[in-house]
Amino acid sequence: RPPDRTDDDGVDIVMDERGRYMPRWTKMELCPEKSSRARKFGTIKDDNWVRPPLEQCSMEDFMFDFMRFHHKQGRDWEIVWSAIDRVMIRTGKPMDCLHFYKQVCALGGFKNRNHAKQSFRIMNVFEQLFNYYDNHTLTDIGNRCLTVYEDFFLDYEIENEEDRSYGRCSLCYGGIYQGTKHMAGVLHTCISCEKFYHKHCQPMHRFASCINKGCFAGVPMMFVCNACVLTADKELTKLDEEMRLKSWEDSGTYYVRLYELVARRGRRYNASYQPPTRAVETRDAWQAPETWDTA
Repeated sequence: RPPDRTDDDGVDIVMDERGRYMPRWTKMELCPEKSSRARKFGTIKDDNWVRPPLEQCSMEDFMFDFMRFHHKQGRDWEIVWSAIDRVMIRTGKPMDCLHFYKQVCALGGFKNRNHAKQSFRIMNVFEQLFNYYDNHTLTDIGNRCLTVYEDFFLDYEIENEEDRSYGRCSLCYGGIYQGTKHMAGVLHTCISCEKFYHKHCQPMHRFASCINKGCFAGVPMMFVCNACVLTADKELTKLDEEMRLKSWEDSGTYYVRLYELVARRGRRYNASYQPPTRAVETRDAWQAPETWDTA
């Protein structure tokens, strides 16, 4: 269809089927190309870009794709983002959306509220987020997390069904849920043979040192399994080293980049903010007096 108008670069802009002007996403402050640090982790090059697999997806790539999805659904992506952040407003930190989504998908996906409540504890997911702190006062955080996922993440999960973790460990044959005969846990994927393994079913040195820490807590990681390493493939060894280095760099800068990301959309967080905490109950054990008055 003919263009409705042109942008500042003279590029044609058309309206979508909802009667809204389609934004040039790569020109928006949300795009990683707008930040030198984010550009190192983002893979976006143009408006036809497709998100990489979730295990290899950076925070910048995920948030770009996540907000683009909501825009296509007819929602204002900035309002969506603000609504998600409000869930964690008492923590004084922006919502760690990618880590939240990855953990749920690693547990087989949300699917629906009843399935989520029966399959895993949402509080365990919250406790591994950047937003968690000891003695927090978010007494209803479990329901809040379920609701925000149902309202904003579930449609995206359904659209990207391949993000859900399926399959069984190639060594112990256990899955993600506890069974009567098999081990359970998060399944990590070998980048060479594409087989799944639990962390405890591979030598620990096969994984990057940041596994199950920080932004990688409770989420799958790509690695090279022990069987593939024994093939002594030089290209595979090089790939393994590059992947470890990238994981380490991603983990080390993740939360700095998260703050930079929200700053690029005009949001600011007070670094000196002290979140409210509840008093810790202490009960001194009763002790009998040294002498009893028998008078």
